[in-house]
Order: sequence, then structure tokens, then C-alpha cells
Amino acid sequence: MKSHIIFAIVLVVAHVAAAAQGNADVVLVESATQVAVKSMTSAVVTQKRVFTILNENGKDVANFHVSCDDNSKLTAFSGVVTDASGRELKRIKKGNLSRTEYSAELATDSYVMYYQYVPPSYPVTVTYEWTEQLSNGMLSYPVFAPQDRYRMAVKHASYHITVPSDMKVRYKAVNMPAAVTTAGPTASVAVSDLAAVDHEELGLPALARFPIVYFEPCQFQYLGTKGDLSTWKSLGAWQYGLLDGRDELTPEFKAQLHAMTDTCSSQRSKIAVIYSFLERTTRYVSIQLGIGGLQPFPATQVCRTGFGDCKGLTNYVRAMLKEVGINSFYTVIRAGDFKPLYRDFPSLGIPNHVLLCIPEPADSLWVECTNAALPLGYVHSKVAGHDALLCGPDGGQLVTLPAYPDSLHLQLSRVHLKVQADASAQVELRQTSRYAQCEDKMWLSRATEKEQRDWLLKTMKVPHGEVQKIAVTESRVPFGVPSCEVDAQLSSHSYGNSSGSRIFVPVNPMHNGYRALAQEPNRQGQVYIDMGYRDIEEVVITIPDGYKVESLPAGGDIVSAFGTFSTQVEARGNEVKVVMSLTMHSGTYPASTFGQLVDFGKQVARQYGQKLVLVATAH
Repeated sequence: MKSHIIFAIVLVVAHVAAAAQGNADVVLVESATQVAVKSMTSAVVTQKRVFTILNENGKDVANFHVSCDDNSKLTAFSGVVTDASGRELKRIKKGNLSRTEYSAELATDSYVMYYQYVPPSYPVTVTYEWTEQLSNGMLSYPVFAPQDRYRMAVKHASYHITVPSDMKVRYKAVNMPAAVTTAGPTASVAVSDLAAVDHEELGLPALARFPIVYFEPCQFQYLGTKGDLSTWKSLGAWQYGLLDGRDELTPEFKAQLHAMTDTCSSQRSKIAVIYSFLERTTRYVSIQLGIGGLQPFPATQVCRTGFGDCKGLTNYVRAMLKEVGINSFYTVIRAGDFKPLYRDFPSLGIPNHVLLCIPEPADSLWVECTNAALPLGYVHSKVAGHDALLCGPDGGQLVTLPAYPDSLHLQLSRVHLKVQADASAQVELRQTSRYAQCEDKMWLSRATEKEQRDWLLKTMKVPHGEVQKIAVTESRVPFGVPSCEVDAQLSSHSYGNSSGSRIFVPVNPMHNGYRALAQEPNRQGQVYIDMGYRDIEEVVITIPDGYKVESLPAGGDIVSAFGTFSTQVEARGNEVKVVMSLTMHSGTYPASTFGQLVDFGKQVARQYGQKLVLVATAH
């Protein structure tokens, strides 16, 4: 009987692998998740995964790992690896699993049980089955995410959850091709024959593209607390309750705070003093202790130790502001590439970060407490335009953080090229970057000189370039915006190309990494430009003695739905001035427009690649 089962599996795997060879690295042959909720505080989760790994690109799928902590235990596990013929290559028991000895976090009560396996050849099929015991309550249940990576095809995947008759299950389906069915205290969903999804340039974030169903309770009991997930207001009330008593400060520290702020003439000046104090006296670490990593350490502890995570540092600043008479809101948000919190589905399963909101008469002030290198009040690119949950004594309120106009994310480069008769050149650069363009360069002001030089040579297109000097300065003013300046001098013994009596001089050395996107004829996903920006290069080229201009680069404008590009050229005496300006627009565009974006990029690349032709004058 066993041989018949193995033979059947081999046939299925062979069929799926053949059908998926086009663009799949991995085939999820079977996935089954069973969630049995016993009460508000306990559940048993049983899972099975059968993967066929088709090539080396999918080899990491052969590794098993599951996160555990004091409230989540791995109680059963088995694994088996077979080759294309069904021959068993490896059998894995629970005793073969390893446990992490430490975490990347400074402090955590979680650990990972894992097994690493490197397939000897392909295709290979890996089967893992395991059971987890969850206790002390759940804010959410395991999600159903059958397709959680690019180039993975899915043959069949199912999910089934059962709760006690006096409980209800909430769910939110996103990009799911099958409906969730409910019957009394149960909910189920299954999908079959999902084609592999290719990673696409400038595509939507994975959370917005892959199918997923979130499952959560309506009411919960969690580590001694009770909460209600039916509205964002009630969820915010529970989160605010976790802060109770954690904003206390010692009498000595209160006196120190007042000594620092009582002479301040305005609320903003008090905020600036406290933010500066935070920068000088604390550092960020990731801490996942307490109520599921959701409750901050007390302000007194952060004050005493000098470190904290986003929760602890935010709560610490909130406590200091409260002491000097300034109200603020502990704010839960998702930082990164995914912006929305679903208005119809209150959840703490999506947010991953905390910051502070200080209401002001004209507008709210948003304070990032984990990175004091950012100007106070600046809304950085990882949270700009994101939904967030303000948590206060009246409950939670969903808001959306502001986002800066694309044109403000500016990089202005002023370049002077002194070309010599032997095609060598001296290059002088003064570059100013603002807003998100500065965020990308903040590390430069703290980098070593070698790191700065290496960055410059990778950024600029200066053949055989040598850096004579470089200086990086960063401007950080409270309630201002990040600004960074790079001043540099380079030389190249062969910047241009000589041919007979002519020198061909590249006119814009600032885009060494610029490339036009490749065509994607079968583009499926929308085009997503998260952050727009503006690049301006003002290049002045000094012509060497004995030469004149034979051919100028072409000027003109390029206009598309994605952005605009302009080139202006002016010859004056022994100099040629070229000004190039590229503006990209943020937004989401239909997949059918990707070809237009590629064409726009090619036109821009041709403009950046233009050359000035100089010819020797007759003697």
C-alpha cells in the first residue's frame, strides 16, 4: 500500500513540475493548516507542507523554521525528503532540529526551532508536518498565505479553523481567488492551481500582491488582559491600556526635566530640548519581551538603562512631554513598503512600528523616537503616507501620515569638468540632497573616508577616476528637513575618448548606476513608484586650448505619465553648460503601461549618455 501512495505522489509531483517549469522554482504540492481554538487563551495548530524544489533558486525552501516563545511551543514535528523517483533521501525527526542560542534582538523571550537542508540534486520533494500549542491567548490566528514567495506555483492549499461556539472568527481576504466559507464556529478556504508569480520591476509590495487571508478573534484574552478587536477604537483603547503606569518618572529626573525646559519660550522649544536629550542619552535596540512585544518597558527603566526599542523610546518621550505639560499620542504604524491598515479590519497583525504624534493647532507633529539623526518632526520615507492608529484615553483613531510632494525629494548636482587636450579631466562636484534623497546618504557623514571615496566612484561615471578629496556635511535642524552636501574633487587620465583630432566628452558624469528597465512582455502586476523625486545636474565643461565645439548634445523635453526630462545646452566662449532635469512621479499605474515606462527610461538613458564633440583648431 505504501508503495502505491509513493507512486501516486511521484506522478502528481512530476505532473506539477512539468506544468510549472516555465517560471517556477518551487511547487507547493500540498499545504494544509488546521487551527483548533480551544478557548480565548489556547489553540492547537497542525500544519503540513509538501514542496517540490525544481532548481537551486528555490533551495532555501528546504529549510524548516518555526518561531516559538513562552506561549508558543512546538509539540510535534517530522520531515522527509525524496528525489524525483520517490526514493527517500532523508528522514528528519524533532530531535534533529536546532534551537537558536541567541537572537539578533538585544532582548527577547522568543527562539527559533530550525533545520537546514541542502538538496544534493533537483528536483527534490520536501515534506514537513508539525504541531504547535498556543497558550496565554491570541491577538490573531495563523494567516493563510499559500503563495508567499515569487516563482512559486501552488497545486493545492487549504486552511480550516474551528473556534468554540461562543466565539466568532473575523477574517480579511486580500487578492484571494477563492471565497472563505463559514459554518457556525468554523471557517475554511482552499485554492488550487495557482501559477507562479514572477518578481517584476517596480511592482507592488508582496503584501499587496500575493493572496492572503487574515484570521482574528473578535474578543481576546491575552496575558492577563482583555481586549476587543471589533473596531479600531476598541483596539486602540486596549493598546493604550498597556501604557498604564509606564509613564512614571522619578522625582529626581522630573526636576532635571524642568531645569532643562522651564525657561523655554514655546512648546516647540521644549520638544526640541527633550528630543536632543533623547539623542544624547539613549540608543535604539530591538526588544521583544512582555505582552507579545506590544507593551513598552517603563519610562523609568529606559531612563536608567539608556536604551529601548521603538515602544520603549516612544513611551519614554511621551512621559517626558507629559511631565512638562505637552500631550502626545502613542501611535502604531507599519513602517516599510506597505502603507495601509484596513479600515474594515482592525488588527495588530500588520503594524510593526511605533512613533509619537504631538497634536498642534495647525497640524500634528510626528516624532520618530528610534532615529534621532532625523530632524525632529520630519516624516521619513518609511512612514510617509502610511496609515496609523493613534492610541489615547478615548480609544483608537485611524489617521494617515502626510507625504511630501515628489518634487521636494531633490538632488542637485553642480559639476565643473575641466577637459584637457589629452582627454584627461579634472572634476569638481558640489551635490545637495534633500528629503528622501538625503535619507539615502545620511550614513555618508558617519562613514570613513575610504567608504566615502568608494561610494563616490560607484556613483559617478568617471573612467579611471581618482578622488583627490571629499567632504560630506549633514544639516539637521529641529522642525526642518534632512539636507546633505557632498563636495568632492576627482581626476581622470582618460575621461573623454580621443580619435584623431577629436575628443568625445561625456557631458553628465552623475549617473553611473542609471539603467533603462528591460521589457516585460508578460507583465502581470501594476507599476508602483513608491517615492517620486527630482534630479538636476548643472554641468559646466571647460574646453581645452586649441579645441572648439564641433557638435553639441541635443536639447529638448521628454514628457510621459511617469515623469518628465529636459536637457538645456548653452555654449559660451570656452565653456559649454548642460542642464539636465529628471522628475519622476509617484503612483500606481496599469500593468499595460510598463512598456511606456521602459521607453521613457531608454530616452532618459540616451540623454544621460550624450557626448560633446570637440575638434582641434587648425594651426
